[in-house]
Amino acid sequence: MTEARRIILWRLVKRAFYLESIEVMFAVLCILSALTIILFPASAPVAVTVLPYWAQNLWASFLGIGGILNAVGILSGNVYLRRAGLFLLCGASSCLALLLFSPWGGFRIFGGLTYACAAFCVGTRIRLLGKTKDALHLLIWAEEAEQNRKRRK
Repeated sequence: MTEARRIILWRLVKRAFYLESIEVMFAVLCILSALTIILFPASAPVAVTVLPYWAQNLWASFLGIGGILNAVGILSGNVYLRRAGLFLLCGASSCLALLLFSPWGGFRIFGGLTYACAAFCVGTRIRLLGKTKDALHLLIWAEEAEQNRKRRK
């Protein structure tokens, strides 16, 4: 690896951990949880054990893929990947929250509230990233329009 690539990689990692530290940690925890559930099904959390085996793996794969897409999106600066990863994480959290509130989940109110709050927070982040993306596009468009006006003069 050349020195220039090493510096660029270090800047990306540093930016990710300084500016989006909570989102990075959330992505890492989701990836680790998914690997744990898929590789060691006996160590699945109690909230997930009410699901059949195939549903546990499906839920864990949503967590893992969502965490990976989110982390790659943060490191590459791609808003669309971040939003896709967060969308999967929001869906996984929402589904588990609904299951925990149901009779099949044993009416686990606090566990359901935890996952519902996580889904709400992730959904809010998806919306914020969409607004940020739209604002950036508007700024880029305004800057290009200004440059075009200067060229015409």
